[in-house]
Amino acid sequence: MHPQVLKHLLQMVRPSQHLSFMYDTNRLDSELSILADIPQDKEHHPEGSAFAHTLMVVDEAVSISHREQLDSFAHAVLVLSALCHDMGKATHTQISAEGKITAYGHPAAGVARARTFLRRSQVTDSVIEWVLPMVDLHMAWVGFYTPDITSKSVKKLIQKAKPASLNMLALVVEADMSGRGGKYYKQGLPQRMKDILTVANTLYDGIENAYPDHLLSGDDIMDATGIEPSPLLGKIKAALYKAQLEGRFTTRAEGILFLLRHVVIAEG
Repeated sequence: MHPQVLKHLLQMVRPSQHLSFMYDTNRLDSELSILADIPQDKEHHPEGSAFAHTLMVVDEAVSISHREQLDSFAHAVLVLSALCHDMGKATHTQISAEGKITAYGHPAAGVARARTFLRRSQVTDSVIEWVLPMVDLHMAWVGFYTPDITSKSVKKLIQKAKPASLNMLALVVEADMSGRGGKYYKQGLPQRMKDILTVANTLYDGIENAYPDHLLSGDDIMDATGIEPSPLLGKIKAALYKAQLEGRFTTRAEGILFLLRHVVIAEG
């Protein structure tokens, strides 16, 4: 998708209208247009195809963003997550001999397709880094993926979602569940996702405490290594934050030492 078109799309109250126009005029990216040919289980998706569902979810995402008064970064993450969330259904939808439609594994399968679409659309790396785990985890609240809601399973989910947050995942899930036809329209956040949030709040005395600030900034990395602003800088920053969350360093000084010992040597 042309970057200016996507930028315009993110400013719309009902982006579904323009997406439909792009589909009707053969201007829509293949990762999205193919979803019009992907059927869904009628019981849970009375709205029809995976594309019809995606259109509804994107509009719900915009509505939720406005309700939550998200900033431009979070708005982009939420709407783009909604746009990309079911791309994996293009390759993982199956119809049994009895006519049952399933799409097991489509969240993980959609990550690569979403990455390709977002990079082609020149979305910033920082936004992509948040969107991809949302695509991967948008069904994580379901019992098939998370059988038991325990402290251990919630901690694991929080780690998988990073650098995005569990709160963002909840907004994506709400959009996904509300963007459906029939009795499911605007059904809101499912109880299981609410239970996951409750456990997370109890564990960390507020979900926001599960996401500490970066000990090393981009400026710190550039000053220590001489690396210029680039995709490589973003990759190094992400790797350092992962190491920080794993407890491999706990102070800024330790982080710089870790950077010089590991990341720079590995890149060099």
